[in-house]
This record gives sequence, structure tokens and C-alpha cells, in this order.
Amino acid sequence: MPSTFGEQTIRPFIKEFQKAETVRKSKRAPGIIGNRIHRRTRMADRLDEFLGELELRRFTRPRDTQIYPTLAEKGLSLFDFHNQRGDNFKPVWRPLLSFIDGSGKQQKI
Repeated sequence: MPSTFGEQTIRPFIKEFQKAETVRKSKRAPGIIGNRIHRRTRMADRLDEFLGELELRRFTRPRDTQIYPTLAEKGLSLFDFHNQRGDNFKPVWRPLLSFIDGSGKQQKI
């Protein structure tokens, strides 16, 4: 959601999505990944405020970096990349991985 226009567009979609029976009956609430949002910016603050208004969780906010397209070009993911540079980015994904596995515990990655 890069702007107010993005919010105006996605708000009705999210509201409809939240009304869906499968979402309402789910034991785990849906959430959002704040992709390419710089942490210490007004946009990051606004995204968190907007998600709060919609009662949506923000799982993570991976920063905008060339590591992702560089690895994808080689057919790799961040979790296939075993060096200090790759390891620095992995903790960002722990909240999402914990949600996916349903444990709520911190994932070892």
C-alpha cells in the first residue's frame, strides 16, 4: 500500500476477505507482510496504524534489498544461502514461520 489510494483500494477487499466463512472460522487470524517498507519512516508507521484499524497483524517487514532478487535469479531462497550476509536477514522471517507452523514459538533458521 504505497499511498492513501492503495489504502482506499485494499480496505474494501480486506473487509470482504474477513467476512469469508473460512477466515471467520479459522483459529488463526490472517496477517500482512509489509514488503519493501523502510522501518523508520512515516509509511511504516502508517502501515501499522492502517493494519490496526483493520485488526490485521503485520508478520514482518523485510527491508528492500538486492539479496532477494539476486538469490531468486540463481534459483535460491534466503534459506539456501548460508553465510553471514544471508544469516543477517533470516530473523526477519521468524514471526511468519512461527505462524505458518502454528507453534507460536521462535523458529530456528
